Amino acid sequence: GKMLINRKIWLLVGIAMATSAMVSVFGLYGLRTVNADVKIIADKAVPAMLNVSEMRSTYLGLIPKLYERAGTSEAEKGSALEKEINDGGQLLIKQINQYSEGVTDEERKNELTQAKLGLIAFITRLRQISALAAQNENGMALDMIRRDIGPLHQTLSGAFDKLVKRSIDEVNDHAKSAEAAFLRTLAITISAAVA
Repeated sequence: GKMLINRKIWLLVGIAMATSAMVSVFGLYGLRTVNADVKIIADKAVPAMLNVSEMRSTYLGLIPKLYERAGTSEAEKGSALEKEINDGGQLLIKQINQYSEGVTDEERKNELTQAKLGLIAFITRLRQISALAAQNENGMALDMIRRDIGPLHQTLSGAFDKLVKRSIDEVNDHAKSAEAAFLRTLAITISAAVA
């Protein structure tokens, strides 16, 4: 009888050891998943989201300046505004190029190409409007804003909104995945500890 008890104890000890080994293996795997998601959030998803938000605000900041430029016949003020508009356009191109470097997904590449084409058209119009205003053709400059910038603005702000939404979704997806992995790990650890 004594032998039987000993064997039972060893069996229990063995099971306990195997269980804790399993916990540490699965636990580590789960935590690795959590860590990977958190790393993606920190290194990629959040910076991408901030990039897109910055591009959007750079772009939106140009619209009022454009109206102001079109309505200004004063040379000095006009050329100061032109410089601001130009710098903003250059910054936008830089921001969108930086952002595209990190993009591998085909669908998003297409969205970016649309945004870039819109931007090129937008920047071309900015220069034409500035040139008209510089020649005191303020009426024509404002007409051009109404005729061309309106539809372009709708396309562009739509494209930026899509990119912003997508980058926010990406952060949320990784956060959900990390949370799920963490809860799974916790569940495995607890059930193993209780067993």
